[in-house]
Amino acid sequence: PIPPVLPVLLIRQFRLFRPLLPTTAPIPFESPHQPPSPMRHGFIGYGNLARAIHQGLADRPGHTFAYVTKDPAPEPRFPAKRMGSISELRSASDALWLCVKPQDLPAVLNELRTELRTEPPAESAPQGDPPASNVVVSPVAGTSMRTIAERLGPHVPVLRIMPNLATAFRQSVTAYCRSHSDPAPYAAVLDDLRTLGMAVELPERHFDLFTAVFGSGPGFLLLIVSVLKTRISEFGLDESQAEALLNQLLIGTHAYNLHHADRTIEERIQSVASRGGTTEAGMRHYLANGTDRLLADMITAAEQRSKELSRSEF
Repeated sequence: PIPPVLPVLLIRQFRLFRPLLPTTAPIPFESPHQPPSPMRHGFIGYGNLARAIHQGLADRPGHTFAYVTKDPAPEPRFPAKRMGSISELRSASDALWLCVKPQDLPAVLNELRTELRTEPPAESAPQGDPPASNVVVSPVAGTSMRTIAERLGPHVPVLRIMPNLATAFRQSVTAYCRSHSDPAPYAAVLDDLRTLGMAVELPERHFDLFTAVFGSGPGFLLLIVSVLKTRISEFGLDESQAEALLNQLLIGTHAYNLHHADRTIEERIQSVASRGGTTEAGMRHYLANGTDRLLADMITAAEQRSKELSRSEF
């Protein structure tokens, strides 16, 4: 049988990200005894990411959803009102999600700037507090929070996020950073993010590496799984059977990792690599041929591409 050590080895490769994470415990999931605050979500653009976020939040009590899009969009799977303009959407939303393509973002920000309150806070307000306003949430790749904040005005709270494809299933790993230090404007949106999986606040300078590991990571893991699929084709099974076996391998490895979460990655690997056994033989080949370096280089290539996209922002 294919041992679960290969997926565990891949997880070890991604440990290079560990020094960037906070040393405190992960942000906990929402307590069922603390009902969510009512929230009106407005999506500017309604493509795959907007739909995934909508799906992940759809059953939260007191939440409503609306969207505006210039593209033909199929009917939403979950209740949402289509608005005729960004102005209408802003009036009906607490959080505005920028779910547009990078090339469309400048025009959207220019229109938003005229809609959002950008006047300075009253003199009686605490220093640095933004006025009451929509929170603008940006998952747009390659556009920094600073660029968005400069376009919208310094008193508009901006939250830049970097989710991944598991958002719809509430299993995402999401990084975020804020334009304002005051947490109050972001509290409800962050509460929603935490229901979509794990959320971690990071300095924006780490977003390129985060994107390479957690944004591209699912694709990298599945790329390795495709190698396993090629080998088990020798069994003579049809494709659906082969994929079912590989899916179960990933499910089993995930369960194994959760069960042994108190152990390090290295300890988990050793527990499935018997001395002198088949797994150890494969691991020796893996290390002797520099496969670990190749995988690390794959992550670096993705990180560099993310940096290139950021440098080309408007």
